[in-house]
Amino acid sequence: YTLEDIKLASADALVDVCTVEPGNADYSAALGFCYGFFEGAIRYHQAISGLNVDMHLVCAPEGTTRRQGVEVFVSFMGENPQYDSEASIDAVIRALMARWPCGEGS
Repeated sequence: YTLEDIKLASADALVDVCTVEPGNADYSAALGFCYGFFEGAIRYHQAISGLNVDMHLVCAPEGTTRRQGVEVFVSFMGENPQYDSEASIDAVIRALMARWPCGEGS
């Protein structure tokens, strides 16, 4: 992790930000950034899903936390390094869709 990772040039930079060790001097800032990014991604998904479009991309169970979303993302990226250079938002949605897919018509 370096401050350059905050620029999020790719999905693997977001993984670096979200997995900063607690002993790192920037731990609180990195974790806040990570959770903020996920909150924005989910709010964006809710906004576009709420339009007059009958399509949801992610159907996480009620009560799912940002922390759980981050854990799903980090695990997914560890298992799917082919998405390391993908845009961060695309990789987040891809990971969450893989874990919590929606049924047809969702």
